[in-house]
Amino acid sequence: MVRDAAGNSTTVRLTYHLVASHVPGVIVTPDPGTDLVPRPGDDPLNPKPRPIDPSYPPEVAPDGTQHAVIEDAMRVPVQQGKTLGLADARSLMLRRYTFTPEGGGAMAELALALADAKGSPVPAVDLSHPGSWLITWKVADQNGNTVTIRLRYLVTSDAPTVTPDGPGDGSGGDGSGGVIGGNPPEVPITPTSTDFDPETGLTHSVVEDHVIVGTTKTPLTAQAMASFIDARYRIAAAMGGNVTAGDVRLTDAYGAAVASIDRSVPGTWHAEQVFTDEYGNTTTLRLTYEVREGAVQGGISDGNGSSGADSGGVSVSEAGPVTGSGNGDGRNRWASAIHQLPQTGGILGPCPLHIMFVLIMVLASAYTLMRLRQESNKREDRRGACNAPGEESCHEPVR
Repeated sequence: MVRDAAGNSTTVRLTYHLVASHVPGVIVTPDPGTDLVPRPGDDPLNPKPRPIDPSYPPEVAPDGTQHAVIEDAMRVPVQQGKTLGLADARSLMLRRYTFTPEGGGAMAELALALADAKGSPVPAVDLSHPGSWLITWKVADQNGNTVTIRLRYLVTSDAPTVTPDGPGDGSGGDGSGGVIGGNPPEVPITPTSTDFDPETGLTHSVVEDHVIVGTTKTPLTAQAMASFIDARYRIAAAMGGNVTAGDVRLTDAYGAAVASIDRSVPGTWHAEQVFTDEYGNTTTLRLTYEVREGAVQGGISDGNGSSGADSGGVSVSEAGPVTGSGNGDGRNRWASAIHQLPQTGGILGPCPLHIMFVLIMVLASAYTLMRLRQESNKREDRRGACNAPGEESCHEPVR
């Protein structure tokens, strides 16, 4: 206690807490392929040991011992007909974690428990289907300091795969045009992102594709787009079983929801559909649906920096003119033939020089036929004059 000249006083009471030692350090060595998010530069098939810190500062007990809690997570694939019991869980924890207690010495196990995602105790972890489980392991050093490890044990399977069956029909079932570009047929599309839900163990993936079609008068509704996706893609569950398709959502180039796609003019649209397997794993297909005026010649970029020729795209000779409707859509065979000539394109459509070249050839052919017809008529006239009465002789010019 201290007092100033006026008689005011301040009392300082300091409690000096003597701790036994520091809480043991923990080093984790993941099993190959079990890390949810591997560290940059780490080999997923041969992960390196690394220290893992407590989730928050250790608690100091009245007797001076310290107690830390560590949160960790790992992922394993579904294994049909198998379970993880207490003995297997203990082997896993001993293999995965190494302790560095102050002063050395061995660590003693105080508790080991298994629980489901809700925290209810279970005798074993069911590995036969996706799920989220909790393994709790509490150990102590020789000084009484403890570390409690709460390991989130995720049993997961892959989300449904999406595989293009081929070019398909860009009309959504009305037969009004082929499709150019997109991912390679018969090859599952690689997900652009994959997330594992730590609360459920479910996998949620996103795949993307980009197709190009020609203009047509028929609009494309969400129902027609669902038919197009069903015809163009093969959806399969990673573990077999049924896959449920959600409703199709259509948006314009700016992300605004639309009821249908106007294919009478060029433009870019987007369609999204979610596929769910029987366990709850989902794959979201995000399709960029581009409408272009005129037939598309050669490979078309699929939006990922590769041409359609390299990514499953087809040429006009394979898919047919993507703008022809086959039902009197205002384009005759002559226009289709013109469009299939090599073109440089432009803001007014096909290059006028190519069209002019064709017209010149047609006019030259017509002029040649006319000249041949005129020569034939002249010869007929001369023969008639030679055979007329009063003519003594008439000879055909020698050529």
